[in-house]
Amino acid sequence: MMLFPRYSLRWVLGGTALAGFALVVVRSATQGSAWAVGVTAGMAGLAVFLAVYAWLFFLVWLVSALLRTVSRSRTPEGRSPFAPMNP
Repeated sequence: MMLFPRYSLRWVLGGTALAGFALVVVRSATQGSAWAVGVTAGMAGLAVFLAVYAWLFFLVWLVSALLRTVSRSRTPEGRSPFAPMNP
């Protein structure tokens, strides 16, 4: 059992650098730089897109898990779910 995920120092420093760069762009946008406003809008749009995708993925996963549970309760153990109920 692994208590801590395996992140290398390279990935942590790279993520920190990317977050710092993104915050510098957002700061430039708040000061009125036109290119930074566009980049910030693009980053916000990407974040919204990924959040909606994750939410929809969760909903589809939840429905499939519920349907799988209902299907297992109606299918006798050891029978194929594709076999007719009356042979």
